[in-house]
Amino acid sequence: MDFKEKIEERSLDAKSVFIASLLAGLNEFGMLNQAVMKIASRRSGKYLAMCAKEKGNIEIDKNKSLKEKVEYLLTLLNKVLFISTDVKLEEAGNDSVIVKIKTSKCRFCPKGVGGAELEGTICPFPGLIEEFVNQFLDQKVKISPENSKILWKEDDWCSTKYKIAAVK
Repeated sequence: MDFKEKIEERSLDAKSVFIASLLAGLNEFGMLNQAVMKIASRRSGKYLAMCAKEKGNIEIDKNKSLKEKVEYLLTLLNKVLFISTDVKLEEAGNDSVIVKIKTSKCRFCPKGVGGAELEGTICPFPGLIEEFVNQFLDQKVKISPENSKILWKEDDWCSTKYKIAAVK
């Protein structure tokens, strides 16, 4: 697929191309890997939550399930960032959820958009989503690796599992 097709397929704009190619460039110089990205992107999640709190009327219904709360916040985050046209959430037991982003539709993928040449991943969303959600919830969630991976690919989906870590 050439770049013009990527622009059309993923509805890319200058901001998403900038971020994806910047991340790919940092990886190219050996300055970035998934572990570093997870930690660094938590900061972005915190600041995006602070921005959302200042700009909007965000109300979390305490009577909702963890899945419903995270789904609401994920929808809000996707609305602001337009991560992908296809983001979904699945329940994974009473205390866990899995966030799935359609790989071929992600607008910030360092590989798919930025052209990063790497075997693993350098996705900003596992840490970003974790911290963004935690800025709003009484129940904190924590990334719960599957087979030692914080992000895994299945078919055309990038997935991350989050588990309740503690109660405030």
